[in-house]
Amino acid sequence: MRKINILIFVFCLLFSMVGCHDDLDVENKSGISSDAVFSDEGLVEAFLYTLYSYTGVDYMRGIGSIGSDGPSNRLYNNTFQMASITDEARAKSGWVGANRNVAPGNISPTDNRGLEPNFWRNCYRGIRECSTMIEGLKDSSLEESFVSQMSAEARWLRAMLYFELVRRYGGVPLITAPQGIDDDLLVSRNTADEVYDFIFSELEAAANDLPSVNDGASRDRANKEGAWALNGRAMLYAERWAQSAMLSKRVIDAGMELSPDYNALFRSYGDDPEILFEVRVEVGTFAHGADKWNWPLGYRSEAGGQTNPTQEFVDSYETTDGLPITDPLSIYDPNDPYANRDPRFAASIGFHGNPFGLTPKTGIDRLDIEFIIGRDGLRNPNDGNDTQTGYYLKKFMDPSLGLDPDRGASKTSFKHIRFGEVLLNYAEAKNEDSGPDQSVHDAINEIRSRPSVNMPDIPAGLDKDEMRERIRQERKIELAFETHRWYDLIRWRIAEDVLNGKQFHGMKITRTTPVPDPYEAEYDPANLVYDPTFVVSTTVPQVFLPHFYLMPIPQSEIDKNINLRQNPGY
Repeated sequence: MRKINILIFVFCLLFSMVGCHDDLDVENKSGISSDAVFSDEGLVEAFLYTLYSYTGVDYMRGIGSIGSDGPSNRLYNNTFQMASITDEARAKSGWVGANRNVAPGNISPTDNRGLEPNFWRNCYRGIRECSTMIEGLKDSSLEESFVSQMSAEARWLRAMLYFELVRRYGGVPLITAPQGIDDDLLVSRNTADEVYDFIFSELEAAANDLPSVNDGASRDRANKEGAWALNGRAMLYAERWAQSAMLSKRVIDAGMELSPDYNALFRSYGDDPEILFEVRVEVGTFAHGADKWNWPLGYRSEAGGQTNPTQEFVDSYETTDGLPITDPLSIYDPNDPYANRDPRFAASIGFHGNPFGLTPKTGIDRLDIEFIIGRDGLRNPNDGNDTQTGYYLKKFMDPSLGLDPDRGASKTSFKHIRFGEVLLNYAEAKNEDSGPDQSVHDAINEIRSRPSVNMPDIPAGLDKDEMRERIRQERKIELAFETHRWYDLIRWRIAEDVLNGKQFHGMKITRTTPVPDPYEAEYDPANLVYDPTFVVSTTVPQVFLPHFYLMPIPQSEIDKNINLRQNPGY
């Protein structure tokens, strides 16, 4: 495991030496020269550990010290999960950036607080620090294999940061050496193609010097298979289909495997065999806030209930016969809507009657989301943390925390790259490049045949367009709530159709029988009425304008650099 807290003080000493150009300091106050740092393995590793804080975590509030609201992770710092600005979910509270900024269309160069504030600045700060390490190791006298791996990890991290930039902003300045006070700081934007060229070459080179997970390489540090997978993802975004398919096929051929239990995968603390790169936490030191901010109403005493899946997303899950619920031949029953559904539904979404994995204060282990009267109920008047859609987030929730995870002390790792995504990346790239051959079918069916899922194979004989839609559907379900949906809608250029002007819905559940005294939850579908037309009235119809396909560069960066051009529409 990466030791997040070991020798962390070294970063403070080094910071004046590696800060970004807007706070350059020509005097090194640390008292430690760069020559000394890059001549000591312990100091080099300590420096590398600080670079991993830029790998990002989508959980609310990121990763921070237990009991604090301030994350130490410096890349993502959302007050919501990315799912809440897609058709996957809605955020509950008006104060979060999803509802205050993003959903109503208040995205601008001067107020981008709603979507990863300081992202541009922090990415370039991380890029500079990575470049400082890469340059510093070039003349190092340390053992060659150590230098090669440390340099490769820094190159992997730098390429990852450039990918995060290019998929948000398009072409960005490509800076590959640490800038000094005498350098030209008024750099222009490179094209997106030039950035993707750099990412491809950097990750190809890094992979050659990184250890393999098959040889015991850590999954919370850059490794060979993770470099191929990240590169395959980046080339998918670049629409370089042949390259993307080739890179993902390398991972497949390396013998990676899916975790047998889809539910347990997202509750793991580290080293699940499906994971290619993850951000772990230090038990007792660092944690994240997924449970604190998403726990159902009846299972905790503070916060929670923030990410509420939409009815539209719930309706995307097939029935166990492999048919959509809209197909008249499917076994879907609107009077018992949660029965006979793709098992990934019950693993990902908290619905009425779904066991939540622990015994709440009442002694009942199932969610009770009856309208108003339910312990976790939609429009429950006893608490402002009730669901707004009739559903809660279940994926990532950790039942081992007990009844009251209100200190943000979750310990599950954040899964950045996993083999399930690689299979989907391969299927999409291969289909776009040369059509739906048997390897495309095999990749999708491997995901659907995971032992805990066991869904039917997709139909044979699909043409390229039909396969494209099947792949998009499978990504939607398999990767639910894992940050991919927003960027998939963006790169497929369908975000306007899916999001703009949409007012999403939830499930209103009432009973046909009298409410007993003392109260008892009703779970018998025969006595319940399910109304999926309930409008989520606490949020406005979402606004997604054509120029939102690229994020605005912060105006503060434009003001500092006359050669930096803003994205169109802003």
